[in-house]
Amino acid sequence: METKRSSDKMTPYLPASKLSDNSRWIIEQLTILAVAVGEAPPPERLRIYAQDLNDGLTKEQLHIAFTRARRESKFFPKIAELREWAGYKTQDVIDVQARDAWQTVQHYIRKHGYPMYPTFMGRGEDGEIRWSSPEPLPPRIAYAVRAIGGLRAVNDVTTQALPFMVKDFIIAFNQAPLSELLALDTGREDVKGLATDHSFELKSAARADKYTGQCDQTSEEVQNDLQH
Repeated sequence: METKRSSDKMTPYLPASKLSDNSRWIIEQLTILAVAVGEAPPPERLRIYAQDLNDGLTKEQLHIAFTRARRESKFFPKIAELREWAGYKTQDVIDVQARDAWQTVQHYIRKHGYPMYPTFMGRGEDGEIRWSSPEPLPPRIAYAVRAIGGLRAVNDVTTQALPFMVKDFIIAFNQAPLSELLALDTGREDVKGLATDHSFELKSAARADKYTGQCDQTSEEVQNDLQH
């Protein structure tokens, strides 16, 4: 392994012949970035960058980092800066998933209505009446819905309160406790947490009243009220 002297330290980097395809792609992107900001970093520096950026980051994350660097940086960025920019992808994905979950709830209510009643499916060969009930929401989404007061609150939310409800839904979706999801998904009594937490149910009901009745308070003020 080759080394590059920097002050009194020796920093190792892989020789060009041992670079992976992904590392070569990173160097190509770094070269484009260098041209964009008008700099010419030496090849060994690019190989050091490639080695460190190839550790724990996906190609999609790096693509975002390089794009942001070209658009926002006036100088060739440090490794730490590129990794920080790449890290924004994680939060972006989380936010997109939460908002997709909210759209799932909206579609669920449009499809099944509220209140939801079983659908008459006719009679079976034995003469018994057959009913069909809507499939339950995925556990994580169901948890977030309960946290904001249930489907009734979502259905009856006022226009003024809607932005606060969406914000609180996203918070609940992202913070859904693992024990709750396991309990809902598997029915295991030994991992039930908030599923049997009466205070959680009281807070959810209080949120429903806030969303569907009055909204003179901000989302943060509502949450502060419900924590006491």
